[in-house]
Formats: sequence, C-alpha cells, structure tokens
Amino acid sequence: MLHIEERLLRHDGAQNGNATPDGMTETPKRNFAIFNRPLPHHNSVVLGISGKPSQLVNTSLAEQDNIPLIKRFTGGGTVYITSDIRFVGFIINKSDISHVDPYPTPVMRWTGEIYEDCITSLREKSKTRFEKFGKTQQNEENLTFSLYENDYCLGNTRDEDTPDEGSGDEIKTAKALKFAGNAQSFIRDRILHHTSILWDLDIDNISKYLTLPSKRPAYRLNRSHRDFLTDLRPLFDPKNKEQNIDYFDDFCVGDNDIDNKAVIGGCEYTHHFTLGKNKLLELQDELQVITSAYYEELNRLRRENNVENGEKSQIDEKIAEKTAEYKKRRGEYQIRMDAIPFPNLYQYLENNLNQYHKHKSMLIGMGGVNNPEECQFNDAMLDALNQHFDVKVLSIEDVKDVLDCSDGQLGTYIIPPS
Repeated sequence: MLHIEERLLRHDGAQNGNATPDGMTETPKRNFAIFNRPLPHHNSVVLGISGKPSQLVNTSLAEQDNIPLIKRFTGGGTVYITSDIRFVGFIINKSDISHVDPYPTPVMRWTGEIYEDCITSLREKSKTRFEKFGKTQQNEENLTFSLYENDYCLGNTRDEDTPDEGSGDEIKTAKALKFAGNAQSFIRDRILHHTSILWDLDIDNISKYLTLPSKRPAYRLNRSHRDFLTDLRPLFDPKNKEQNIDYFDDFCVGDNDIDNKAVIGGCEYTHHFTLGKNKLLELQDELQVITSAYYEELNRLRRENNVENGEKSQIDEKIAEKTAEYKKRRGEYQIRMDAIPFPNLYQYLENNLNQYHKHKSMLIGMGGVNNPEECQFNDAMLDALNQHFDVKVLSIEDVKDVLDCSDGQLGTYIIPPS
C-alpha cells in the first residue's frame, strides 16, 4: 500500500493531462483517502525514512522470527504491523486545503478533526467505557481524542501538568494513551498524511521487537510500550469477542461494495520490488565509490597542475583520460540500472485482486471541497470525510494510469538482514 500511496502522491495527473490553448499541458491531480486493511499472517516492522534498525528494532529477534523490516518513504516512528492495524492515508492538493499551512503540525491538527469526529461517534455508540481508564462510565474526559506532538491519543494530559518545551520540569500525571501514529510527505503542490491505527494491541510482540526509541515525546514520560499504547477495540465492548475487526471496518466505512473495488497491497509485491531495489542500491553504491575515487584523483591531478608548462600538458591529458574513463563507466552502470526488472504495480494488483478481496482496502476519491451534498454516507470515517469533501469509492481502474508502471524510484523497500 505504501507503493500505491507514493505513486498517487507523486504521479497522479502526470499521464492524463489535457492540452490548453497556449500549448501547455494541464495535469489535474486528484485528492485521495485510502483505508487499508493489511493481510493476515504477514507481520512486519515498518521504519520511517531515517529510522536506523540497530537503534529501533531488536534485529536479532526479528530476523530469527522472519519478521521483515520495511523502510517507508515518509518520516515518523517505527510500527509493528499485524492484521489488527488499520491504515488511513490522505493525499491532498495543497490548494484544496489552502487554509491549512503545509507543515506537519497544522496538517495533523486538520486530519485530527476527522479522527475526532470518528472517536466521538465511537464514544456515543459504545455500550461500555474504556476499562483501562477506570470504572466510571461517566468519565467522558478519558475518552477524549487528543493530539500530542505526532500522535493521536485517548485521554488528556492536563495542561497544568505539561511542562513548557525545554523547561526540564516533569509531567506529574500522564493520562493520554497513544492509539495512532502519523507520518507525512510534502512535495511541491501535494501533501500525504498517513496514520496507523491500533485496533487490537499485540503488546507482547511490540515489546519484543521494538526498542524504546531514544527520541521520545515529552508526554510519554519514559513509559514502556505497555503503559504508553492503547487500542480502540474496548471502545465497542472489551468483553465481547464477537465485536471483531470486521465490525470496526464496517463501522468506519460501511458496506460500500468494497470487495469489488478493493486496492490491495501485498508483501509479495514488496518482496519482488525489493529484489530489484536492492540491486539498484548496490549498483548506486558501487557507482558512488567510483565517483568519489574519480573526483579524488581529479583533485590530485589538479594540484599537480601547478608545474612547468611542459609537464602541465601531460597532466591535462591525464585529466581528460580519467574523465573519459569515468563517463564510460558511469554510462555502463546506468545501462545496468535501467535494465533491472521491477514488477508492474497495476498488473500485480489486477492479478491478485480476487485472491485478496476479502482482506479489503478502500480507495476514496475526494473532490468538491466542503461540498458534501452529493454523496452522503452514514459511517464514521466516510461521514467525517464528508464534512470536508464530496467522496466516492474508486476502483483500481480509476487509477490505472498512475499504477501502470514498472520502475525503481519508489522509496519503500525491505531492508536486507544485517
């Protein structure tokens, strides 16, 4: 699904533009929301673009248990992925939310309005209260949606207990528990914001595979994963095992013919893409070594160029010879990199759609900002989106022009074992 998000972010509109009278090409870009349900039995650990496995993951345990480590193209923290997590991504033109500054915190506040609507709806329909926060069913504050730094939480950390940044004061009480993490990618005219939502917490494996990050939000108070994280399942009924994740999916997006309009991401595609990506990175590293050696030699020859004219011409010849040799090798490497096979994203999705349709995901087109009259849904996520956009469910055919590709320029790949 990360590959799909990245292509929709960067390449939507690139192949279906319309010619304008002045000869320029107009490339309208669409807004999307993606509701993604991971496949079962494909657990993994996903790291942000700058995340270092040695610092964030118990790599020996992950490798021992065949848990793949995946590097994604956005920032943010590290997530242990199971089929009990849900991902929601927003891909939006900056011009369509011009009232939101294109920076992480303002974007999170804006998307937080959508999630707050969903949590409020959950709270109103829930028959029980979240037992982790206490036994008092009337304690609404403990079910309040809140945004702290990069996280969506349940419960509040009181303002008077929260220190000013850099003050060194300790927070006396911390009620906020994280149920979702966020990451963003910003390009010239578009924003991607995606969220991983914990439906049912696999705290034992989270504690097993993920270390305590050295950079932690202040409100966390050095709490362990077990004391810091929470999930949404008890918001329905913590004692009712029949209210499983299918119930949550239906609550969020309803029964909108998702099975026939699914957009599926799969570990198989990521695996085959990574085979090519690793080869590409290997060749790029080799070329970087050759390039560094070339410039080092070039600088040495230029330093020696401060000699008598008789020897200077010989050094100029050596520089020209080294440059020609480097350009030839660089060209050879480019040919090898261009020849690396990458799987076609659209073909993969089309070939596997029937096999995976029960593990459904949902692609939502969002247009007509603040125009919800044409398309109304009665389910939490779609209803919340409708407060901002006119939404409709799309199929992979609707984005075939973007996904019909075979290239190695995507930023998500499986990290090779150490």
